[in-house]
This record gives sequence, C-alpha cells and structure tokens, in this order.
Amino acid sequence: MTDLNLLYGSDDNLMSDQMERKENGGGLYSSQISGQQLHKMASQNDMVYDDKNQQMQQMQQMQQQMKQQIQQQVQAMQAVNPMQQSVQKKEAVNYQRRNDYSFMDRMNMKRGEVIKLALFSLVIVLGISIDRILTYYLTRYVEDNVLTDFQELLLRLSYPIAVFLLLWIFKAI
Repeated sequence: MTDLNLLYGSDDNLMSDQMERKENGGGLYSSQISGQQLHKMASQNDMVYDDKNQQMQQMQQMQQQMKQQIQQQVQAMQAVNPMQQSVQKKEAVNYQRRNDYSFMDRMNMKRGEVIKLALFSLVIVLGISIDRILTYYLTRYVEDNVLTDFQELLLRLSYPIAVFLLLWIFKAI
C-alpha cells in the first residue's frame, strides 16, 4: 500500500493494514501508526485548535464590549462634569466677588432692593393710616345715627369685606 492510500484510505485499507501487521508478526511496520489514525489525530488536533480559536475570539469580543461600555460611562461622566464644573466656577466667582467688594460697594449694589423694601413699608403704613381714618369715620357715623343692632353689625362687617374685595380687584388687575 502506498502512503497516500494509508493516509486517505477507507475502512478496507484499515482492515488490510491490520491484517498485514498480523502477517508481519508485529515487525517494524506494526510499530508505526497507520495513516488513518494519523489523519484522525490531526483532525482532532484541528478541532481542538478551532475550539481554542473560537474561545479566544469570544473572549476578545467580550473584552471589546466591556471597553466600549467603560468608554460610554466615561463619556457620560464627562458630559455631566462640565455642568458641575460650570456651577463650581460660578460659585467660585461669586465667592471672589464677595471678598473683593468693600462694605460700601455691597451697600450700593443692594440699593434697588432697599428701595423696594422702603416702598413696601410705606404701602403698609398707608394701609394702616387709611384703616384708622375709615375706622374713625365709621365709628362716628354709627354713634351719630340711630341704627339697630343688625344694621350696625352689617355696617361693621362691610368694612373688612370691602377691603378684601378691593385687594382682590387690585390683584386681578
């Protein structure tokens, strides 16, 4: 038999190969491995090698996916960080401004707010003074005229109701 037949032979060749071994009495040829057995061993080695290659490729793919996820997380963190950095910069600038200005400078900067506070307090004083004027004239009217208890009660209730309606009208405008 030729080496090619041994290497690529069929089962018949394997049987004839075994018979030759018996006939030769287990000589030099019997100690050699047959071609089919070599072929089977080579194909098994190829399968093992292919399995290892597939495992390596899968591991590389998993590593690439993990790297991509980490990069996405880093990019997300970097997207959030500029917003935090801008807020921190603004706070630092405000802190420096507070320390850079003198007391008189800060007083001048709050001038508008102080004027609003003064106007608000004047409105309150105006409201109190109008209340006293109306209370005085209302009391005088009740004392000078003879009113029944029910009429006096309605007159005294009309004053807070009128103030409430007046505030509501001003608020609506």
